[in-house]
Amino acid sequence: ETLVELDDVERRDRLTALGTSNPELRAAVELLLAADSDADARLAPLEAVFFPQSTPPSDLLGLAGQTVSHFQIHEAIGAGGMGVVYRAEDVRLGRTVALKFLLPSYRLDASAEARFLREARLVAALDHRNLCVIHEVALSNEGPFLAMALYPGETLKARLARDGPMPVSEALVIATQVAEGLQCAHAAGIVHRDLKPGNVMLLPDGTVKILDFG
Repeated sequence: ETLVELDDVERRDRLTALGTSNPELRAAVELLLAADSDADARLAPLEAVFFPQSTPPSDLLGLAGQTVSHFQIHEAIGAGGMGVVYRAEDVRLGRTVALKFLLPSYRLDASAEARFLREARLVAALDHRNLCVIHEVALSNEGPFLAMALYPGETLKARLARDGPMPVSEALVIATQVAEGLQCAHAAGIVHRDLKPGNVMLLPDGTVKILDFG
């Protein structure tokens, strides 16, 4: 491990000195160094399986570049089992938002649509620093949609995929904020129903936001 950190000249000098005193040990160390230099190439196929590179979300609804209500839609930024999220510009208020639309297979009949809008408006009425802000709930030709705040940062799912298990102290800070956001929702009689790392947003300032109530 010490030799790996040295530059080529220093490493050669150390190996030469080692070869003078213990040739067999030098040969063994040289094999280790060769394996170390080849490790990334050997591990690449495994990393591709267990840590696939993220690809841009597909525009499954073909809404990029269109205007829905007073929102100019730019591109898809997320897609799940039930819907697609787009980055859009609120042309009335001049702010960037996230718009979520249901996939066609989850489009609702009239009674279910009314219930969806009613429940979404209840969620939109929640006010807590650890809950995603919903600006608007509305209908369009593409079905009902939510206009939500668009936050910088990354999801807890992305953080874990990149860095692996996090220190207990950091996990407790995140879990505490998630619990406080859920407490606010539960006090209003609202259950999330889809809480998972992909729906927990970690902002650069350390704030945690719960996204996408089920």
